Parts: sequence; C-alpha cells; structure tokens
Amino acid sequence: MGCEKTVCDSVSILNTARLTASPTPATNMLYLDFNSETATPLDITIMNMNGDLKLRVTASAVAGKNYIGIPVATIPPGMYFVVMNGNGMNRKIKFVKL
Repeated sequence: MGCEKTVCDSVSILNTARLTASPTPATNMLYLDFNSETATPLDITIMNMNGDLKLRVTASAVAGKNYIGIPVATIPPGMYFVVMNGNGMNRKIKFVKL
C-alpha cells in the first residue's frame, strides 16, 4: 500500500537534552544538571510565575555532562521558572524556592 519498512541501527535526535533542577525546594543554591552537544556560553534567567525577571547569570557549558550551581538565596520564596539559552539550546524548568 505504498509503505516501506525501514530499520535503523541508531537515530540521532538533536537538542533534546533533559534539564533537571535540584534540590527543589531550594534555599541557597539550585543546581542544573544537563548534557550539551557542544561547549557553549549560557544565559540563565530565573523568572517568577508572572514572568518578572528575578535573576540573570551567565555560565559556560562543556560538551557532555554539566552541573551548574545558581545562587538563589536572595530571591523571595515562591514558584519560579529557570530558562537556559545557549547556541540553539533552549530549556525551561520549574522550581520552588523556600
């Protein structure tokens, strides 16, 4: 019916790296854990649920596994988004600050 069956040894999917944040709830430091395909500068922002910017930091990712600490002690308790951008990578995750 016009269909073909194809089997692949491997499939490469770009920019699907999972971003995790811990601990949540956070008090003093929030740690971002992710993989990057390349070394790249990062722009990391923390926004409240209304979209108000609360913190902006820059960091550098290395190719492979990354673990970046963000100081969050100065932002008030609440629910926040972390947005991480760099070289075609765009990730967003929620966290709670106590």
